[in-house]
Amino acid sequence: MKLVRSVCTNMAFPESRKSLDEFRRMAEFLAAKGVKSLEFYHDGPDAAKVGNVLSDLGLEGVWIGVIPSKEKKVSLCSEDGWKKAAEYYDLLGNMAAVNGIGTMMLNSGWISPNPEAQLSALAQSIEYLHNQNDKKGRKLKFVLEPGDSWMASCQLLGPYQRVKAFCERMDQAGTPLYLTMDSAHSAEEGENFVEAVEAVKKYCDHIHFANCFIRDKASEWYGDQHVGFDWPDTEWTPATLEMLFGELGRIYPGDEPLKVALEYMCREADPYACFDKHWASMPFLH
Repeated sequence: MKLVRSVCTNMAFPESRKSLDEFRRMAEFLAAKGVKSLEFYHDGPDAAKVGNVLSDLGLEGVWIGVIPSKEKKVSLCSEDGWKKAAEYYDLLGNMAAVNGIGTMMLNSGWISPNPEAQLSALAQSIEYLHNQNDKKGRKLKFVLEPGDSWMASCQLLGPYQRVKAFCERMDQAGTPLYLTMDSAHSAEEGENFVEAVEAVKKYCDHIHFANCFIRDKASEWYGDQHVGFDWPDTEWTPATLEMLFGELGRIYPGDEPLKVALEYMCREADPYACFDKHWASMPFLH
């Protein structure tokens, strides 16, 4: 594969969400490590300038619209509220465009007892966002991150067969949707991550290496807590990620590009030392 190294920065470097100075410090630090892509949402007073930082350092950006949409509790698959959610994502897309960022990540929204109707609402949302691209002259790629459908995030998308069928539906409608597959979410869904990636490969060139603890339902760490890769008794240790990395090389052979992002929450005083610890444990990414 042609590896594109990436990092989900908001949880790993939390001060970078609000402070442009901290965003630049973080970006310079990661660029020096060979990272080429930053996945983030920034809503500080200088949010319109983060694109300049990316440009100065030759970095790609992925605008994580999922972060504020969860905070606002908007859902693109809501039968009654999809239009409000799509309009909110459209505003987020404007912010991405201001910063020269060509990819925005979204999620489906929360599952209900009527998933078929929700799939239609989600399709309307995606169509709306594509129409807004055309009206505004934006070249914005929409990338969806499936979550689990029952344990923690309770997303409509969701099980990978439903995800695949929906992407095919959007492709046929001329409003394509692409995917970021997350290792933790597949484990939480009870699915095999390699199998899921193989099934949706046509729509996916972007992976999240994320960890979770799902062995003890009574634990405060159960579910989608974005624990580090050194957390005990978890699903994805550096050793298991190395094996997964080898499988991804088989699925994306030769020069096929694959963006692989580290995603974890820093719970230590120094986020830079925390990153260095994780980075050192994964020499296969260097």
